[in-house]
Amino acid sequence: GRFMQYHRMSDETIALVGELPRPANQEAYERLILGVYNRRSELVNGAPSYVKASDGRFMLWHDGRGWCVGFASDKGRPRGYIRLSSDKKRLEDAIGTWQVNTEKGLGSWLDASWLDAPGLRLLRHVPPADEVSVVGER
Repeated sequence: GRFMQYHRMSDETIALVGELPRPANQEAYERLILGVYNRRSELVNGAPSYVKASDGRFMLWHDGRGWCVGFASDKGRPRGYIRLSSDKKRLEDAIGTWQVNTEKGLGSWLDASWLDAPGLRLLRHVPPADEVSVVGER
């Protein structure tokens, strides 16, 4: 059907896995943002964008200064839960440590205070989301 066709066209499925550092709000963040993301056909700021397979409210995009995960309604803007500073427009070329926004609200990068999240990793070449079981506790 059309669904499988979509997956063949979508040439990259990635997953955010691991854990975030532990200020008060981070457990909620983990539930929201960790998981499998499917590549979208639309470029955002000249770079690929991804949508969370299990929850279309969340996307991953390049904001011009780096990669971030936040609400789909903010796509393209420097707002979100986590970020990875990089001018690389291909996610697989972006190297560095993800950081997590420790503010209660999703302010812009300028207002936020950030904490390194070395336990957060990006997995590439994940099978399409309908073939992946949810990543559980290790």
